[in-house]
Amino acid sequence: MSRSEDSPSDFIVFRTPAKRDDRLDPARLYAQALDLVGKVHFVLEHTAARFYLRDRLDRAATAVAVRFARAESELKSNRWRSYREALVVITDVVTMLDIIDRQKVTTEDQALTEARALARSLLTDVRPLAALG
Repeated sequence: MSRSEDSPSDFIVFRTPAKRDDRLDPARLYAQALDLVGKVHFVLEHTAARFYLRDRLDRAATAVAVRFARAESELKSNRWRSYREALVVITDVVTMLDIIDRQKVTTEDQALTEARALARSLLTDVRPLAALG
């Protein structure tokens, strides 16, 4: 058999599987959301912001963890809905933390900085997942 007679089926093709991004692991995102709830709770204990803002931030941070828990339990093909909901709520959390920072009504600047960084990290991680659906 000459080289010109070789068909493509004579070759073995090895495909490298796509690298899995550990940042997008539902269990890791859920754990980070629980960390965010704890950081937000600590910030809220040390802030003089109005009750309405504190209450709304507390509910939103809790809702982020709930959305990730739902995403982890969903079928893989339906997770995008929970991620889209989480994206909306995380955006709210980031905005409210920015408002508290701007108002300078907390005695725990370091905790607020950590909560804002974690919320922004979650926001960055969830964007590509929310776009999948």
